[in-house]
Amino acid sequence: MRIENLRAENSDNRARVAATIVWEDCDRAPQEVYYETTHEFGQYLACDPHAFLTGSLLPAIRCGERRIAVDEPICPELRTGLAAATAWLKQWSLLEGSIQIETRGDIRYPQNGRTRAGAFLSGGVDSLALLHCNRADFPPDHPSSIRDALFVHGFDMGGLEGTDDELTSYELALDALRPVAQDAGVNLIPVRTNVRHLLDDVQFWIYQFHGAALASVAHAFSGRLSCVSIASDRSIADLRDKSTHPLLEPNFSSANLRVNLAGLLYSRLDRVRLISDWQ
Repeated sequence: MRIENLRAENSDNRARVAATIVWEDCDRAPQEVYYETTHEFGQYLACDPHAFLTGSLLPAIRCGERRIAVDEPICPELRTGLAAATAWLKQWSLLEGSIQIETRGDIRYPQNGRTRAGAFLSGGVDSLALLHCNRADFPPDHPSSIRDALFVHGFDMGGLEGTDDELTSYELALDALRPVAQDAGVNLIPVRTNVRHLLDDVQFWIYQFHGAALASVAHAFSGRLSCVSIASDRSIADLRDKSTHPLLEPNFSSANLRVNLAGLLYSRLDRVRLISDWQ
């Protein structure tokens, strides 16, 4: 697999970064992968090769690609982390095969001191409880206090190829989340991506790909965020080997962006209790 033609594109009301995915060892046509948002947040959308590498690696392995090549410098922390994440998935018998990561070289990062925390917000119990607990646990000026919430079209809604894009449902959900975000004091950032379409398989999505796909979206906003939290759907006592796991998400980090799995202290029932009085 080759990741080529990284580019930034703008339309009347959308900002997009995209790349062309060229399959080398399986009989598939080239695909365009994109991440986009509204112009309000478009200046923070980064044409970051980390996004496309993180989002393409596991589909490449699953489809039998022998290498994944991107002619861009990559953070060595991310490169070694991706190797560790795939090793864990293989240890759990969730992934077979191996792949060679080929890049132009290593990025040397300046110490810019930027700190801004974000999280994914779907409107479900897990992400709402994560946001609620973050507000209770961290004062507003703490580096881990969530300031931005990413709401993604292309995963739970619009994730499957050949179906209705569910844009109406997405807009309704976005409208419902706006007063929640306002009450919590966070910026609600709408995002659209088709990275899930690299391999349209529900079992692969649930057990191998979900966490890496979320992390790829986070890297697309590395121009704004320094750390991003993904809400776990389970507590520590009920962990399962699957694509969102505390042994996986941190391995999708770079020196510029930390990715973590949060909410592990609470069961699903605990989370319902936590948000039950949040009108």
